[in-house]
Amino acid sequence: MSALRLSVVGHLNTGKTSLVAALSRRSDLKIAEGRTTTRVQEVPVLGDGGAALTLVDTPGFELASEIRERLERTRAAARDVGRSVSDLELLRELIAKARADSPEPELVVNLDALEAACEADAILYVVDVMEPPLERLRDEVALLTATARPVIGVLNRTAERDTHEEAWREVFREERVPLQVAFNFWVADDATEDELLSKIQAALPKRSAETLRALRGRWASEAARHRSAAIRAIAELLLDAVALRGRAPKSEPEAETAAREDLMRLLREREAEGLAAIGRAHGFSGEEVEAGESAAPQDEILSNDLFDPATWKREVPGLLKLTGGGAATGALVDAFVGGLSIGLGALIGAAAGLVAGITRRVVSVQRRGDIIEAAVHPDFAWVLLARALSCHAEYSKRTHASRAKIEVGAAAPPREAAESEKAREKLGELLRAAARDPKLNGEAELSARRRNETLDELKRELDALVA
Repeated sequence: MSALRLSVVGHLNTGKTSLVAALSRRSDLKIAEGRTTTRVQEVPVLGDGGAALTLVDTPGFELASEIRERLERTRAAARDVGRSVSDLELLRELIAKARADSPEPELVVNLDALEAACEADAILYVVDVMEPPLERLRDEVALLTATARPVIGVLNRTAERDTHEEAWREVFREERVPLQVAFNFWVADDATEDELLSKIQAALPKRSAETLRALRGRWASEAARHRSAAIRAIAELLLDAVALRGRAPKSEPEAETAAREDLMRLLREREAEGLAAIGRAHGFSGEEVEAGESAAPQDEILSNDLFDPATWKREVPGLLKLTGGGAATGALVDAFVGGLSIGLGALIGAAAGLVAGITRRVVSVQRRGDIIEAAVHPDFAWVLLARALSCHAEYSKRTHASRAKIEVGAAAPPREAAESEKAREKLGELLRAAARDPKLNGEAELSARRRNETLDELKRELDALVA
């Protein structure tokens, strides 16, 4: 199985590198705002069994009209001397002669892009439909069709308002480019990717079937691995959260408050680690989560901080619905969160399977000799679960071309979770048992085997909960 060579070409800043990044799952190909690709770059895209595609990212065309005029002169000169040569041969001659004449750097990068198109199995011509197809852009299409390579028109930004999509489709029809696909470079969409692969297969019917089947297989298996790894990361976050302990010497002034604040710090840090792990599970760096505006102190890591009262006012109704507690009235929510601005010493009703109106302390404080120790109630894990699932969902629909940061908010787990009563109850039981188990809550040494067994069971329940 040999890799298909696809050149990604088009005008400046149409999204060529973004397309390559999305298809190759390579975040490192992103370029800074206001910059453009200045050299040809080959990027392999792996399928089951090896390379399926070689995507050739190219500099943008700026001098298509000038190059087309040179092609017309070269074609006329060939006719004058009775030479019968193809446009592809003429293009190669033109490129060689222009380079020999020591052209300007801007022409060189245009020739590089055109040469990459000539050497491809097929061409992905990327257009930004927010821009009308002006004459210089029509010249690009004409040059690419002169390569005698199949051209697939890739229409970017079709989801925007007031586009010139239909005008571009008309240009493609006029220039004999029948294969066209609208592609969202920033939102992962299996159907859109499959449509693009189908267009490639239509362009190269004799060569592409086996290769694209291998690519589809790899993408499907990668998606399954990513989901499994992300759910595992969530299970680790929940297990670790109920095992955390904030501590302060009994002799310290306001020892209970100090123990609670220590616990809050540990929880924030562990949540940040967990959300980064979810990102890495999806094949990203894990650094895409960004702090947003919050009433929380500057050192807090996430938007809608874990202990921000605004988070709880948004969270509690969804959690009560999720956990079988029914809908909370605004007054009840206000009562639950009223004291949270000074920490976790307040009451909320967010326990799995509990009746509405039952409240529990979010934090329990115990005296252990000369130490004051604070721990969260295991039902607090539902808040972490909601936020982790929000992060998981954002990564699931993100392509590697996206530059946007992920802001983890206070969205409740998806509706499907509320419909899995058995899994919900089982997960709650596991978390409460973990909180009581001295080998899982930090009171005794935990063996790797015991931890993995517990994590495996948690993951199975989470799989059922978010299926």
